[in-house]
Amino acid sequence: MPVERGFYTIQEAAGELGLAESTLRRYISDGVIRSDKIGARLNVIPVDELERYRHDRLGGRGWADRRAPGYQPSPMAQRARDYRARKKASGNGGGATDGTATEAEDDRDDS
Repeated sequence: MPVERGFYTIQEAAGELGLAESTLRRYISDGVIRSDKIGARLNVIPVDELERYRHDRLGGRGWADRRAPGYQPSPMAQRARDYRARKKASGNGGGATDGTATEAEDDRDDS
């Protein structure tokens, strides 16, 4: 619910967009999202600016598109998925992912 008619606080806008407050503050300082100042400390984001960002940055992307039939992830996203799958399958949660144990892990196995 906007603070004043047509404005969102940083916290409200972050919740609406699904962003962290720190990310939204960085976007404001970088000029990605326009904000207005009320007083010395309160930044507010106009509703139309929130909708512009949502349309420009978030429109056409997201889980609905990735879930669509025939979706192909980028090569980098696929490598990241494969890496996480190998790491999960190894069961060690970290360390070597090629199935070899580190020297510290070998020492623990001997005890």
